Amino acid sequence: MITINQKFYLDKPVSDDAERLADTINDVEIARNTLTIPFPYSIEDAKWWLSRCEEQHKPDLPQRNWAIRNAEGLLCGNISRHFKYGMNSHKDEIGYWLTRSLWGQGLMTEVIGTFADYSFQDEKLKRLEAPIFEFNKGSARVLEKNGFELEGRLRKAYFKDGTYYDSLLYAKVAS
Repeated sequence: MITINQKFYLDKPVSDDAERLADTINDVEIARNTLTIPFPYSIEDAKWWLSRCEEQHKPDLPQRNWAIRNAEGLLCGNISRHFKYGMNSHKDEIGYWLTRSLWGQGLMTEVIGTFADYSFQDEKLKRLEAPIFEFNKGSARVLEKNGFELEGRLRKAYFKDGTYYDSLLYAKVAS
């Protein structure tokens, strides 16, 4: 568990989260701003993803997915490490989403800041990357507030729903 503040913390996603996950993530704007989240998002999608999380969770390996939970333990979002460069790399890519009812309140800024600190201190990473869709201005602001720097534009990096999109690559390096 990783404490974000008095109202939120990060913990492992579990199969009991399926209904809440399907309810909170089933949003056209969340799907639009993420590469692999479909819309509509069904309970079957939630069950599949949560079973995948449980399969990937190994006690001897770093945790891949972290549920963002409120004080009552309800899932409100997710932040993840993708292990894009392998399990033993000095760097990794992150992805995240938050239920829309919590947008604009500073929570994701806190989550990313805390998660970056954890990744650098506890996981000993030296670099975190966060590629985002070029149009995702909210995500860009959250990353910039946490010291991530725009390193470049990756042209036609994503293909989603029949359209190619540029990606903005943000990164933060441990001091």
